[in-house]
Parts: sequence; structure tokens; C-alpha cells
Amino acid sequence: MTEGGSWIGHFLPGVVLGIWGIWTMQGVFRNFFNSRRIKAQYLSQATYTLWRFPARSESVCKLLLPVLAMSLELYFAHLGGWRSVLCPAGTARAGRFYGPHCFLYLALLCKSLLMWLHKKHAPLDSMVHSILLYTMVSTAAFALAEAVHPRSFLLSCGRVASMLIQSAWFFAATSIMFERHTAWDEEDGNDMAPVMMAPVVFMASIVVISAAMFAAFLAFHAFHNNVKGTRGCSYEQAGLLDADSHSAARTSPPNARDTNCHV
Repeated sequence: MTEGGSWIGHFLPGVVLGIWGIWTMQGVFRNFFNSRRIKAQYLSQATYTLWRFPARSESVCKLLLPVLAMSLELYFAHLGGWRSVLCPAGTARAGRFYGPHCFLYLALLCKSLLMWLHKKHAPLDSMVHSILLYTMVSTAAFALAEAVHPRSFLLSCGRVASMLIQSAWFFAATSIMFERHTAWDEEDGNDMAPVMMAPVVFMASIVVISAAMFAAFLAFHAFHNNVKGTRGCSYEQAGLLDADSHSAARTSPPNARDTNCHV
């Protein structure tokens, strides 16, 4: 294996992270507005349900989607060597371990560390992977901070934003490194313009995702206002709240819940 990754190997992680980020965002926003509606304090969650889907749905998706993405990369991007952990006979490394695949699943446990040690020599390649490292570390940092302060809605939003930004940068990296656009041609390191432009694209993605999250927040806010009163009570009775929200509703003072149902 001599190629430095593949187009599909960078595109598919962006898809998986994007799905996960959007899923988490809807859960965080629903949780926040539900807690406000039942006069309870916001409490972050590690996983979220989606309407009538079973509570284990997110965990199943987290298990299956990465396995599917890695399997597709092995099949489409590494033809010839994906069927075995040993290099085939007739090659220069015949009989030796095919390292990038032998430890592929173990890499899931140390993604950020792996990216930190992911040495790149070309300036643009180094910049792209350094930015990717920043997004991975920020996601881990927000998750840790959220565990320490589980009642912080802003930290939950930070975790969602970092996941979506990481997804967006995987898409950007796919285009920069594998689609051979003239704008990203370094001319063997003699042109520094692409390296200087990469952070601009990264910051632009942050701005776009922040705006999209704000628009989604406003949409949830409008929906929250529409389900107040009688419709709000029907919403709760229909079982559309997460388990923690139901628990908070049961422990809320009776007067607060009665007032909420008759706004």
C-alpha cells in the first residue's frame, strides 16, 4: 500500500459524523425546550432517542455505520489487499502484515492520538490534517466538559458544533486532497497560497455551521411555542419526551405542571 488514503476514505467519515452531529443536535434542542416547557432544569444526555424509535437506536447506528464505512473503503479503495491481513504472494512485502488494515479497528479507540502522530511532510497536507486534529480534540474536550457540567446547554451545543465541523472538514479534505483542483496545487511546495487558504475555508465552515445551528434552534423554538398549552400536554402524553424528561416532569411541582397545561 503506497497511496496516502483515498477519496472515499475521507468522504465517508464526513457522512457518518454529519449524521451523528445532526442526530445529536435535534436531541439536545428537544431536551432543552422540553425542560423549559415542564419547568425543569436542563440535563445533558450521552445519547438521544428520536420519537418512537427504540432507545438503543443511536447505539446500534454508532456500531454499524463506522463498520459499514470502513468496509466500503476496504472494498473500493484498497483493491487486492483488503481480503487478508497478509500481503499476497508475488509482492515485495509477501507474507508480512498489512499494517494499515491489521490495526484498523483498534484505531477507533485512539482517533485523536492517531491524528496527532499522523506526520505529513507536504505543507498543505500537514495543514489539512492539523485542522482535522483540532476538530477531533475539540469534540473530545466538549464531551469531557459536558460530563463535568451536565446541566450546561451551551456545552452540549459545543459538542454538536464540533462534530458537524469535523464532518464538514472531512468533506473539505476530500476535495482538497483528491479532486485535483488547480486552486489547491502547491507546485511541489513552491506555492504557499493553498496552505494559507485552507484555514479560511475552515473558518468559513465554522461560520456556516454556526448559522445553520442557529436557524435550527430558531425552528425548534418556534415549534416549542406552538406546542404550548393543550397541544403541549398532548405532546407529553404521546410519549415524545425522552425518559429523563418524563422523570423530570413527574418530579415537578403539581402547580407548575397544571399552569403549563393551561397556558
